[in-house]
Amino acid sequence: MTSQHAELTWLNPPPHHAFGDSSVHVRTGKETDFWRQTFYGFWRDNGHFLYRQVEGDFSAEVTVKGDYK
Repeated sequence: MTSQHAELTWLNPPPHHAFGDSSVHVRTGKETDFWRQTFYGFWRDNGHFLYRQVEGDFSAEVTVKGDYK
């Protein structure tokens, strides 16, 4: 990770990722997801999540683009 990404941490790291100038490109693992309180009664917490801990109130704006296959 570069210094600008040094404070970021992966929860369930993906098999492949690459940082761009203002983006991160991720190739997900098979059958990964986050589900809560499903109709079927299961929870799944094996999705990939890149984060930085913060304190106090904040706002976030996120754009997600995908080549879903």
